[in-house]
Amino acid sequence: VYPNPADAYVDVRSPFSNNKPYRVELYNDRGRMVQGETGREAVTRVDTKRLPAGLYHVQVRQGKNIERYNLSIQH
Repeated sequence: VYPNPADAYVDVRSPFSNNKPYRVELYNDRGRMVQGETGREAVTRVDTKRLPAGLYHVQVRQGKNIERYNLSIQH
């Protein structure tokens, strides 16, 4: 997850070794999903310019495999 802290976007690199689609989801500090998209490439760019500044949790999911990261958004 780069850059962190993010402003207009964040790049999420797939932590999975195969080339299958994966899901990137951003959750706010209250646990509510605020954005989600499907990635197919090694890196997925997520637009963050409309999200309020604050701390977020990024979940990258492929089937039953889940990786979690923290993200700070600062404008």
